[in-house]
Amino acid sequence: MDAFRSSLEGCNFSDLGYSGRLYTWERGKFPSNNIQQRLDRIVANSHWMEAFPDFSVRRLTHTISDHCPLLINLAADFSAPNQAQCFRFNADRVLEEECGEIISSFWANNNHHLPIKLNLLGITLQQWIS
Repeated sequence: MDAFRSSLEGCNFSDLGYSGRLYTWERGKFPSNNIQQRLDRIVANSHWMEAFPDFSVRRLTHTISDHCPLLINLAADFSAPNQAQCFRFNADRVLEEECGEIISSFWANNNHHLPIKLNLLGITLQQWIS
């Protein structure tokens, strides 16, 4: 850990923090054995922060993993989507061969920027589900 911390300092990286619950990792389902820690972080240097001054970082809810994903948004007009706009995907679907083929094909044949690409992939998966 000391070497890792030294590397972060050497690159002038700073923890960007996040909004949401205080922990990013949880183990144990019962109060008697539940452990919650902040293990996951997003870091950047001052050049990155100058390039994206209006960024926001939000802690999302974990489902399969015991780690909570962190979502970074670079846009100033970021707001949480309302329930009607929210796309929810059952992670068990990725175990289906057809789902993997759809995602692989879409990803290989789409050259949009990442946020647009993810949005379009969500629309494609919603059409496949229905």
